[in-house]
Amino acid sequence: MSYETPQMYRWRDPSWPPNLPSLAVYFMQEPQVNAKATTETGVQTYDNVLIAYVAPMGMPKSNVAHEIERVLPDGTVKMHRENAYKYAEQVKHYKAGTEAEAIGTPLKDLIGMTPATAMNLRARGVATVEMLSDMPDAAGNELMGFWELRDKAKKHLEARAVAAPTVRLESELASRDKTIAALQKQVDDLIASIASQEDKPKRAKAA
Repeated sequence: MSYETPQMYRWRDPSWPPNLPSLAVYFMQEPQVNAKATTETGVQTYDNVLIAYVAPMGMPKSNVAHEIERVLPDGTVKMHRENAYKYAEQVKHYKAGTEAEAIGTPLKDLIGMTPATAMNLRARGVATVEMLSDMPDAAGNELMGFWELRDKAKKHLEARAVAAPTVRLESELASRDKTIAALQKQVDDLIASIASQEDKPKRAKAA
């Protein structure tokens, strides 16, 4: 029996109200019998099917499957347009091998997060503070201190959202100062170059 948890990503329908939490989506490539090819060839023949499994955050086994694409034995790719569009961003991350932590806040950034708790969360597909904040009550029944941690996660994200304009302004000011310094150096270099050119005739005349 394998206990390996697939890489999961956050997903939410843009039409949902803000109070609804994101869900988790993970992908599996599975062989499925191609009945037509099997009948034609007389040999059991399979398609390679990419399936999205959507589940409540932290509850990967309570999932619903959605086909994304199907690769036929001859290499033809058949896309399920609606599902491929709906999960396009997550499919992109999956195919690129992007880790969830790269597009979220690492669990270690949350005050009070122990290495063991972080590992227990990752075993449930929860790899970021954002994912932790989206976990439903039922997902935390087997995690000691879950409700306190989830509350901390929500407050952490709220505080960061409040501070975002200040952080952005500081970043913009730092970028502006860097640009000004670079321009000033260019001006200084130009002045030095002109002065050097003007000084050449004087040195030549003196010689």
